[in-house]
Amino acid sequence: MMNIPNKLCILSIICLIFLLPTACSQAPDNGDLDGMWHLRSVEKLANDSVMDVKEKRIYYSFQLRLISLRRSNLTYSLVGRFNHEQDSLTLHSFVILNKEDQLATKDELKPFYLDSTQSNFGIVKLNKNQLIIRSNEQELCFKKF
Repeated sequence: MMNIPNKLCILSIICLIFLLPTACSQAPDNGDLDGMWHLRSVEKLANDSVMDVKEKRIYYSFQLRLISLRRSNLTYSLVGRFNHEQDSLTLHSFVILNKEDQLATKDELKPFYLDSTQSNFGIVKLNKNQLIIRSNEQELCFKKF
């Protein structure tokens, strides 16, 4: 005859066995893209000028299908969605945090070097340490934070 603590232990183990697979259903599937990236430089392709922006402390964070944008000197942060498919990256649907989910305007995206409310990039380089993305107008270079 089992006592109550042993029954609770067995019941807990059975529950864990059934619940564990569902806990992993939201696991990241973006490979090296997942995580926080520090924007280091921006190259304007029209005139081949390169700006060193690492001191501005601009961060892009990717997780699941959400992207978070932060910049040290701004009073707001943005959250949006992204699509990552092979060598392309689309950033879209940005909202301003703490503003009742107000959609971000082009002007609110400019401090993050995004030119429109939907930005399409080709992925030039992506590994565990470096991300380089390129649009028709510019190339953004990041280092994993």
